[in-house]
Amino acid sequence: MRLRAERSTASMLTRAQTKRRSFDFASRRFVHSVVQNLTVAANAI
Repeated sequence: MRLRAERSTASMLTRAQTKRRSFDFASRRFVHSVVQNLTVAANAI
């Protein structure tokens, strides 16, 4: 019984880590696109 609980907790943790990683990836991409847009705007001026 305890083993099963530990396994489910571990899977929950890995799921949360994967979610956090994908969120980090999305936010990084968003920041990158914003920086690119700013650079293009600065070059246009």
